[in-house]
Amino acid sequence: MIIRIPRRSLVVLMGPSGSGKTTFAQRHFKPTEVVSSDKCRGMVSDDEMKQSATPAALEVLHLIVAKRLAIPLVLVSRLWVSGRAEGPRGPAPTRAQTPL
Repeated sequence: MIIRIPRRSLVVLMGPSGSGKTTFAQRHFKPTEVVSSDKCRGMVSDDEMKQSATPAALEVLHLIVAKRLAIPLVLVSRLWVSGRAEGPRGPAPTRAQTPL
């Protein structure tokens, strides 16, 4: 499978646990191109599954996303918490806000 993605892009993989998001990301993107809400939750709480850490984890995730979108890298982000998609705590960076 060939995936063509513009250089400065945000790719969001969403879905329930076990749906293959991580497997897909590992097969198609470098580890440095993936920002995981689970990993960010682990960074702020030492427990990737600790749902009460989600607000702080999303703050970290959105900071990383904003910094990464400022340079030409592909980024994969997955946000799925407690069976529903989680929104940002404030506006996430958009392509329109990032000069090409």
